[in-house]
Amino acid sequence: MICSEKFAFIHCQKTGGMSMTRYLVNVTDEPVTVFSHEKSHVQTRNMAVTPDRAEKLTCLSGERHEPPAQAIETLKRCNLPVPPWAFVMIRHPADLMMSFYKNLQKPRVWQHRGMTRKTVTGHVKLALENPFAEFCEKVRFYGRDDDQLAAFFEPHGFGRLDVVPLERISEFLEIRFGRNRNFAGIDLGHQNKSKSGTKAMDPQVRAMICDTYPRLLATYEQACAARWQPQD
Repeated sequence: MICSEKFAFIHCQKTGGMSMTRYLVNVTDEPVTVFSHEKSHVQTRNMAVTPDRAEKLTCLSGERHEPPAQAIETLKRCNLPVPPWAFVMIRHPADLMMSFYKNLQKPRVWQHRGMTRKTVTGHVKLALENPFAEFCEKVRFYGRDDDQLAAFFEPHGFGRLDVVPLERISEFLEIRFGRNRNFAGIDLGHQNKSKSGTKAMDPQVRAMICDTYPRLLATYEQACAARWQPQD
């Protein structure tokens, strides 16, 4: 999570959250706080592109990936104000699963988890040893079922939660952050962007994934039709 007194960004995995965190660190006018594991604080501080932004950045130990209900508890625990609104990015369930699958196959992912090619276990092992269709039959997205994933897109203690499809993020950022002084000078970028699309995915596999995550799919479809108004 990254937050300021004005907003919070809820980071659901494989939705471009690292790129978004870097963007928000540099584009917002006000100070921001980023939650991550302590070993990642140096990486977070290096996201600031100017001394001014570095001065306005605070790193706190915590989870990067918390749904709104947990994010609210984290803010209260740290004696930080709950911002009036938050936003979270969303992708089609098939895109999420493909991105998850491809990410687990990257050597740096095993190494980060203390594994080698000979000692991989769990989801990593299943991603390496199974075709995508079989992987989706055996594995849930980061171990979460449909209800647990849907929790990332429910406002809970925030006055408003904007759910933003990844493909509409540029439109959203202009509406919500276009008045910030640095808006025109900061590029969102695409860290950890998957090179594999899902347009050519087997329709049966795609349907299976949609059947596994019906609430996520419904939320995604609603978000694709959303309209946003500029914040005051």
